[in-house]
Amino acid sequence: MVATMIKRTAEFKAAVALEALRGERTTRELAALHGVTPRQVTLWKRHVEEHLAAAFENRPVQAAKTDEGLREEVAQLKLELDWLRKKLPYNPAYKRLLIDWDNPRISIARQYRLLGLSRSSHR
Repeated sequence: MVATMIKRTAEFKAAVALEALRGERTTRELAALHGVTPRQVTLWKRHVEEHLAAAFENRPVQAAKTDEGLREEVAQLKLELDWLRKKLPYNPAYKRLLIDWDNPRISIARQYRLLGLSRSSHR
Protein backbone atom coordinates (compact mmCIF):
# COMPACT_ATOMS: atom_id res chain seq x y z
CA MET A 1 0.00 0.00 0.00
CA VAL A 2 1.38 3.40 -0.99
CA ALA A 3 0.70 6.27 1.38
CA THR A 4 -0.12 9.61 -0.21
CA MET A 5 1.02 12.84 1.36
CA ILE A 6 -1.70 15.46 1.72
CA LYS A 7 -0.45 18.95 2.47
CA ARG A 8 -2.63 20.47 5.17
CA THR A 9 -2.86 24.22 5.66
CA ALA A 10 -1.67 25.85 8.86
CA GLU A 11 -5.24 27.00 9.51
CA PHE A 12 -6.53 23.43 9.26
CA LYS A 13 -3.85 22.13 11.64
CA ALA A 14 -4.54 24.93 14.12
CA ALA A 15 -8.28 24.28 14.07
CA VAL A 16 -7.81 20.56 14.72
CA ALA A 17 -5.26 21.26 17.45
CA LEU A 18 -7.62 23.71 19.16
CA GLU A 19 -10.40 21.14 19.07
CA ALA A 20 -8.02 18.65 20.67
CA LEU A 21 -7.10 21.18 23.37
CA ARG A 22 -10.77 21.75 24.17
CA GLY A 23 -11.07 18.05 24.97
CA GLU A 24 -14.68 17.72 23.85
CA ARG A 25 -13.79 14.76 21.60
CA THR A 26 -11.15 12.06 21.82
CA THR A 27 -8.09 12.11 19.60
CA ARG A 28 -9.48 9.17 17.64
CA GLU A 29 -12.80 10.93 17.10
CA LEU A 30 -11.07 14.08 15.87
CA ALA A 31 -8.82 12.08 13.56
CA ALA A 32 -11.80 10.27 12.02
CA LEU A 33 -13.81 13.49 11.72
CA HIS A 34 -11.01 15.37 9.91
CA GLY A 35 -9.53 12.49 7.90
CA VAL A 36 -6.14 12.46 9.60
CA THR A 37 -4.31 10.03 11.83
CA PRO A 38 -4.52 10.20 15.62
CA ARG A 39 -0.74 10.71 15.62
CA GLN A 40 -1.11 13.89 13.54
CA VAL A 41 -3.73 15.25 15.93
CA THR A 42 -1.42 14.57 18.87
CA LEU A 43 1.57 16.22 17.15
CA TRP A 44 -0.42 19.31 16.18
CA LYS A 45 -1.84 19.62 19.69
CA ARG A 46 1.64 19.34 21.22
CA HIS A 47 2.99 21.94 18.80
CA VAL A 48 0.28 24.40 19.85
CA GLU A 49 0.94 23.74 23.52
CA GLU A 50 4.68 24.28 23.10
CA HIS A 51 4.35 27.49 21.08
CA LEU A 52 1.32 29.12 22.65
CA ALA A 53 3.34 31.32 25.02
CA ALA A 54 5.08 32.95 22.05
CA ALA A 55 1.74 34.48 21.02
CA PHE A 56 1.87 36.64 24.15
CA GLU A 57 5.45 37.84 23.86
CA ASN A 58 6.06 41.51 23.12
CA ARG A 59 7.40 40.88 19.66
CA PRO A 60 5.65 42.01 16.52
CA VAL A 61 4.01 39.21 14.61
CA GLN A 62 5.74 38.73 11.28
CA ALA A 63 3.27 38.39 8.47
CA ALA A 64 4.03 35.97 5.69
CA LYS A 65 5.43 37.80 2.69
CA THR A 66 3.08 38.11 -0.23
CA ASP A 67 4.10 37.42 -3.79
CA GLU A 68 4.23 41.17 -4.36
CA GLY A 69 6.40 41.63 -1.27
CA LEU A 70 8.78 38.95 -2.48
CA ARG A 71 8.95 40.55 -5.94
CA GLU A 72 9.82 43.90 -4.36
CA GLU A 73 12.53 42.29 -2.24
CA VAL A 74 14.03 40.51 -5.25
CA ALA A 75 13.98 43.76 -7.24
CA GLN A 76 15.73 45.59 -4.38
CA LEU A 77 18.38 42.88 -4.07
CA LYS A 78 19.00 42.98 -7.83
CA LEU A 79 19.35 46.77 -7.68
CA GLU A 80 21.85 46.48 -4.83
CA LEU A 81 23.83 43.75 -6.62
CA ASP A 82 24.04 45.86 -9.79
CA TRP A 83 25.20 48.83 -7.70
CA LEU A 84 27.84 46.69 -5.99
CA ARG A 85 29.14 45.37 -9.30
CA LYS A 86 29.63 48.95 -10.52
CA LYS A 87 31.54 49.89 -7.36
CA LEU A 88 33.92 46.93 -7.48
CA PRO A 89 37.22 47.59 -9.23
CA TYR A 90 37.05 46.48 -12.85
CA ASN A 91 40.30 44.55 -12.60
CA PRO A 92 39.31 40.86 -13.05
CA ALA A 93 42.46 39.73 -11.22
CA TYR A 94 41.28 41.59 -8.10
CA LYS A 95 37.78 40.17 -8.41
CA ARG A 96 39.22 36.64 -8.61
CA LEU A 97 40.86 37.23 -5.24
CA LEU A 98 37.38 37.67 -3.75
CA ILE A 99 36.34 34.11 -4.63
CA ASP A 100 35.73 32.09 -1.46
CA TRP A 101 36.76 28.57 -2.40
CA ASP A 102 35.58 27.08 0.90
CA ASN A 103 32.08 28.56 1.00
CA PRO A 104 29.59 25.68 1.23
CA ARG A 105 26.53 27.88 0.58
CA ILE A 106 27.54 29.72 -2.61
CA SER A 107 29.03 27.69 -5.43
CA ILE A 108 32.19 28.84 -7.17
CA ALA A 109 30.26 29.29 -10.43
CA ARG A 110 27.69 31.47 -8.64
CA GLN A 111 30.43 33.59 -7.05
CA TYR A 112 31.93 34.17 -10.49
CA ARG A 113 28.53 35.27 -11.84
CA LEU A 114 27.94 37.57 -8.84
CA LEU A 115 31.29 39.24 -9.44
CA GLY A 116 30.57 39.61 -13.16
CA LEU A 117 33.36 37.25 -14.16
CA SER A 118 33.43 34.43 -16.65
CA ARG A 119 34.19 31.09 -14.99
CA SER A 120 36.42 30.22 -17.91
CA SER A 121 38.56 33.29 -17.19
CA HIS A 122 40.13 31.58 -14.16
CA ARG A 123 43.80 30.70 -14.62
